[in-house]
This record gives sequence, structure tokens and C-alpha cells, in this order.
Amino acid sequence: MAESQDWRIAEESHKYLVVEFPEEEGDDGLPVAVISSNWLCDDNDVPACYWPSYLKSTSQREKALLQHQQIREESCMKCPIIIKFSTGIFLLN
Repeated sequence: MAESQDWRIAEESHKYLVVEFPEEEGDDGLPVAVISSNWLCDDNDVPACYWPSYLKSTSQREKALLQHQQIREESCMKCPIIIKFSTGIFLLN
């Protein structure tokens, strides 16, 4: 990771990020997810995100993601991430 911390996203721009979760590696590799830039945080200068585990259904998480909803950080898991890609566009099938 570059020391410049260029992984940080400007707060005024909402983006979608494709991330990997390195601490969750299994036989199939690293789990991947799309998150909102609103969910970003850091953990001792390491990129991390708040994962909204209190949102129990996939549809609740998708709605929060698509609308860049602020999430209840105190009810989330803080997960280290590797950012693979970011975009301002999210296309649904």
C-alpha cells in the first residue's frame, strides 16, 4: 500500500468500490463485495470498511449500497479491505 494513502475517497463524491476481505480468505480465495464509499474507514492507516451486519437481507444491503445510506457504525463489523476498483456507476441486471 502506498504511503500517500491514495485509497481514500473524497467525501463529496460517492463511489462504489469493489473490495476484497483479506482476513476472510478461504479455499476459494478472497471474498469480494461491492461497498459504498460511505462505508470506508481506516484501521491504523489500513483501508477498512464498516460492514452493515445488522442489515439481515441482501435486499436491505443492496438498498443501502445503491442509495449510499449512512450506516450505524456502532452496529457494524470493521473489516480490513483491499480496494480493487472504484466507479461512480452501478449497473443492475
